[in-house]
Amino acid sequence: MANKKGQVEVTINWVYVLVAGGIILLFFIGVIVKQKTASEEGLAIDVVRVMENIFVGAGVSEKTKNFIDTSGISEFTLYFDCLDGVGEYGLQGKSANVQNVIDPLFSSSTIHSPKLITWSVPYLLPFKVIDFLYVTAPNIKYYLYGQDDFIAELEKEGEEFGNIIVLDGQNSYMGIDPQGNDQIRVVDISGTLVKDGFAVPEKLLSLADEKVTALVLQGESALFFQKDAGRWHLLNTLPIPIVSLGGARDAAKLGAVFSTSPDTYQCNMGKAFLRLKNVAKVQLARAERLAEYYDLLNPAGFCTNLISHADKNAKDTLGEMIDLLESCTLVPEECDYQELIPLSQEVERINEELKVNCIALY
Repeated sequence: MANKKGQVEVTINWVYVLVAGGIILLFFIGVIVKQKTASEEGLAIDVVRVMENIFVGAGVSEKTKNFIDTSGISEFTLYFDCLDGVGEYGLQGKSANVQNVIDPLFSSSTIHSPKLITWSVPYLLPFKVIDFLYVTAPNIKYYLYGQDDFIAELEKEGEEFGNIIVLDGQNSYMGIDPQGNDQIRVVDISGTLVKDGFAVPEKLLSLADEKVTALVLQGESALFFQKDAGRWHLLNTLPIPIVSLGGARDAAKLGAVFSTSPDTYQCNMGKAFLRLKNVAKVQLARAERLAEYYDLLNPAGFCTNLISHADKNAKDTLGEMIDLLESCTLVPEECDYQELIPLSQEVERINEELKVNCIALY
């Protein structure tokens, strides 16, 4: 009986040791996991701070392209979002992020790459509103189809990027091969290659749906698509207006090219319109000062007429622009931002005439 009792005691002691050892081991594992998590969160905070500095610097450097080495964080995926006028970016799965309500940033929803490319282009309507920043990567390929000045300019400007390819026909489109790239985006200005329900090129079936997107530009409007079960799926039921004065380097149209989500595109354009309202108020204040100056100098003169007396003068046109933007802020669902285009064209015309013998607005 004594031996049996001793054996039971030894067994109990070993069980106790195993349980206690397991608890201690779990404790240290928990500590290590917490330290690792804290370390990664600390890294995420540092990364987003650096990203913020880079993007702010790139955004204020007009008409510049930058190539940024991100190989140190290539295991992470960057995400970009914009909701209710607030832009956000950071490392996917980490709490650290940067939020911005001022600067429009156009990008794919996610980027997983050892290198980033940034490009800034001024948005003019008709005076400079703000610089748009586009963020992309070498492993995001853009396939352009169609012929116009915008496509030609984008191909020329994108030669340094190495990720912009112009398709020469239907066969080259159907033969698009991901070739190890992370994302594929098709930009079709003909409206013949990409339509809701059309099959995507066969080799793109190997990529996840969110990695294959398309944009159809129809005049001054945009349709956004994403692959869904091997076919193109239209993301926005109504065409999204491209609010710009056109031209080969159309900042608003470029924003649609580099954005994969129609919602984030419109959100970032909303930032630009908010900025436009404030810049237009500055321009109106300048027009009022010029009106006072020319009223004293020559009340019936050409310059006075253009600024404040003609049927379509600078003060009234800028006032209409501001009123439109104010109403858009109050009732956005009833707003038609395309009404800004003729108003901007009128301001541009007046400014060009002022340049001849008067003081220009901008």
